Amino acid sequence: MSDGYSDFKVTDPKPTIRHYYGDYIRFCFLAAAVVSFIALPLWGYLLPLGLVAQIAGGLILVLLAGLTNPHGKLIMVLNAVASGVGALLIEITAINYRAIDSLQLLIVREVEVVLLVLAFYFAVKTARSMFLHKVGEVERPWEFENESTE
Repeated sequence: MSDGYSDFKVTDPKPTIRHYYGDYIRFCFLAAAVVSFIALPLWGYLLPLGLVAQIAGGLILVLLAGLTNPHGKLIMVLNAVASGVGALLIEITAINYRAIDSLQLLIVREVEVVLLVLAFYFAVKTARSMFLHKVGEVERPWEFENESTE
């Protein structure tokens, strides 16, 4: 007689969903928020928008990381928009202020941009799969072959 649990074997400690990269987005967003919060008192603003804007930006990244899920198309689009706009603004600031600000602040800005560009890539990739209804599906090698064989 089986108790229902003895037949259960865990082969993968972390289940993965095909074409879903939310875990990578979550990591990039949380890392970017942490970098932003640590950089603020040590080297200064990542963006010349002030203290409230930088803290709000970090909190928005944490909020989006927490809301990211395999069923949220809108959240995935918001992830792509937030990471794309964030990367654009921080890179523009890094280029414009490279001669004025310290080398450490330039490096922190570039690390932030790399994290946001990676999040942007994975968000776009996941959103595309969501809109094509491919999240969780296994690819078929014959998917693009001509079905009419005459």
